[in-house]
Amino acid sequence: MKCTAVLLALLLTAAPAHAEPRPQVVLPGLTEPHLVFSADGQRLAVQLQHQVHVLDRGGLRLQCTVRGYRNILGCSLNPTGSLLAIGDYPRTLHVVHTKSGQTAWTFAAPTEGQKGDEAGALDPEFSPTSDWLLAEGRSHGISYNDRHVRLVDGLSGRVAHSWLWGAKFRDGSWTKQAWSWDGKWIIRLARDKMQTYAPQSGKRIAEVRLGGDFFDQRSTPQGCEVGHESERGSRSVRELYSLPKLERRQHVASREAAFHRNPEGTLEWTEGAQGEPIVNAGTTEIYRGQPKEQIRSWVPGGGFVLAHPDGAMHLVSAEGKDLGTSSWDGFQMVPGTSFAFEGTGYGRAQRFYDFRTGKKLGGLTYSSGGAVTRDGRRMAVSTRRGILILDVERSLAQGKLQAAR
Repeated sequence: MKCTAVLLALLLTAAPAHAEPRPQVVLPGLTEPHLVFSADGQRLAVQLQHQVHVLDRGGLRLQCTVRGYRNILGCSLNPTGSLLAIGDYPRTLHVVHTKSGQTAWTFAAPTEGQKGDEAGALDPEFSPTSDWLLAEGRSHGISYNDRHVRLVDGLSGRVAHSWLWGAKFRDGSWTKQAWSWDGKWIIRLARDKMQTYAPQSGKRIAEVRLGGDFFDQRSTPQGCEVGHESERGSRSVRELYSLPKLERRQHVASREAAFHRNPEGTLEWTEGAQGEPIVNAGTTEIYRGQPKEQIRSWVPGGGFVLAHPDGAMHLVSAEGKDLGTSSWDGFQMVPGTSFAFEGTGYGRAQRFYDFRTGKKLGGLTYSSGGAVTRDGRRMAVSTRRGILILDVERSLAQGKLQAAR
């Protein structure tokens, strides 16, 4: 494939300049806030160190602000956004009614035997489909973990189950707990082990050994995607497992490569005799690459992102046409769409593209945090002046960034 950065430069030069959308909710002074939507996409939490703003109507109106916290580690909204869980230092969990801003209940984990700032905090995560709440003890700054993971009834504050799952601080262990996409199962990872649990009974359903320590996990509608080391750490792989039985469905021998089959399209790739990627649409070959090229990710409704050995990233259409080359590796796509954005954070400019066509949708001069709704229809971005909610579908349809309304 012959393509250079000149092609993309010509595309961008020819593209019309788009006015930068203005935030719908003015909240000046936001510095790298943590943003999280409720599962239904109707409420957005804007977490700062000592307070949390809650926006309703899909993030278009400030509903309430809850203040007075010492040092917030994390927050989470229940599926309808009626409850907000806040993990505060030290090891205190607050659940607030978002309609009134009043505290529903508070849980304080034991801190006996901890000195100074060693107590740590609790990181809450509501199930995406119920009011069950996972509260994981985590380190906070230089503090120590609370090694318990608790399953709490978000309505009453009753602790239904408590597992001693956490790792000792600084012992080199790596653990993670997460909800399945449908909220029916709890996924637990600890070094090279992955398990599933039933929330109601607290009992383990299945367990697999991964063959090496895990480094990444993501819950998807297809199951549980996990990246882990293999062959005693000499290489890494990515795999997709079914839930709750943890049967392996897909495997790719690279931590960065896309799975061989696009779960949201008809394309798939195989490796040729010389290690070159071959992309097929059904029985038709649309692309044959060079050795050491890599299919990095699939574009929903489009083609794929290709990584070249020299570090260049290419966009390729579903027909195998080159759409340009740039630093696409720093971009993420809204799940289920071709809407692509640069990673947010640290107060920098941000660009947005349609990866199906390779065209730029617009940009922001400053962003410092972001979140996407579960259905992929809206994206929230923290700007200098406040919170901007982007309409993903309209932006793709009109070819430029569109503020939600």
